[in-house]
Amino acid sequence: MVCSSAAAAALLSAILLLILFFFGSSTLVYAAGDNYCAPSSCGNLTNIRYPFRLKDDPPNCGDPNYELTCDHLNRTILTLLSNNYYVTTITYYGDLISEYVEFDIQVKYVGMEKSNNGSCNHLPLPASPLTPSNLSRNQHYRVYYGWVTLVNCSKEVKNKSMHHYHNYYRAVPCLSHNNSFIYLIGGGYGSSYEVRNLMPSCRFLAMFPDNNYINWYSSKPIDISNFLGHGFTLNYYGFPRSNYIRYCLRKSLR
Repeated sequence: MVCSSAAAAALLSAILLLILFFFGSSTLVYAAGDNYCAPSSCGNLTNIRYPFRLKDDPPNCGDPNYELTCDHLNRTILTLLSNNYYVTTITYYGDLISEYVEFDIQVKYVGMEKSNNGSCNHLPLPASPLTPSNLSRNQHYRVYYGWVTLVNCSKEVKNKSMHHYHNYYRAVPCLSHNNSFIYLIGGGYGSSYEVRNLMPSCRFLAMFPDNNYINWYSSKPIDISNFLGHGFTLNYYGFPRSNYIRYCLRKSLR
């Protein structure tokens, strides 16, 4: 009985060592293989790697759907649905043997740098703003924090109505004038961009990805230049890594 237990333990140890050796050697072979791509750099971003690639990277590196550009000032730019965004950070999750890729990418609007005086005159709004419908057709990025809606109301929204259809109306004073009251809507469980969820006196103006910058439960007015200046986060989970795993397996068996 003791001998069989010892034999079973030895067999289990051998199997574990074999698994560790296989994955370790596979990763090393992958790194030394002809398809290996070293991380690229642009300005402060020094770890641009799969699935991302820079425009001038070798064709076999990264995924063309996640191509970034490094401009003449060493700023990393993401072009998404005809709009350009500055990339400030990329956070990767998982490793080479993970079945899926997961990442967060923080971006800012080009020309929408954070204002020092809170002015919102001549805000360079994107020519083709992101919306839930056009981003869903892209299939390569998702908005991390949901959406907020900019509306123009012919009547002032009173405090008792601030929580309407599970969304909060936050005033934007620098865009409001005369009988035009501008609000940013969000923070609730309802879809603020759906017309049926707007108050009767309000009409849709624009939509932006939320960035978790606004405290929706506060009654303070919104500094929209600061809100837009903080940018937003895109992410994705579910990109298959099976091609990498098959490559490592094939190389390790040669």
